[in-house]
Amino acid sequence: MTRAEVAAAGGANLATLVADADRGRAVMAMAEGARAVALRLRENGELDAIIAMGGGAGTSVGTAAMRALPLGIPKVMVSTLASGDVRGFVGVKDIAMFPAIVDISGLNRISRGVFARAAAAVCGMVEARVRRATTGRRSWRRCLATPPNASKRRAPSSNAKGSKFWSSTPWAREVRRWKA
Repeated sequence: MTRAEVAAAGGANLATLVADADRGRAVMAMAEGARAVALRLRENGELDAIIAMGGGAGTSVGTAAMRALPLGIPKVMVSTLASGDVRGFVGVKDIAMFPAIVDISGLNRISRGVFARAAAAVCGMVEARVRRATTGRRSWRRCLATPPNASKRRAPSSNAKGSKFWSSTPWAREVRRWKA
């Protein structure tokens, strides 16, 4: 997929974005396009996971697409911003942030290892089996993935989820919305 197609999916024209030289507008348009493309791929059954890399702008574009996807779809972001406060990029979604350690401008001995490990992480997330657990009348995916051939793990204590702290967190609200 070309950058012109991503821009078009976001309702913008790439040539106009380039000519305007407004970085903020371009990042917003590409983020909307990436979001639309990710949702379309998911609806068509062509998306099992998503991985992106970038600095400030790339992180904004990549995580916009990731936040649009439902809980449980593996999402990995390799970012130069990952060592700081990433709440604005992650929100209450299950996005794994990998610090890029070095600037993302080609391959070197450090970046090659970071990128390889991020790719291996997203592949592992896709391959991990997720056991189904039942709670009352509803069935939902357990938050803990179980790798193949792993011993059976105990379900989390119901007291942890019934506590006042758990039920008031943004993560808990997202899980409740997801289970509904």
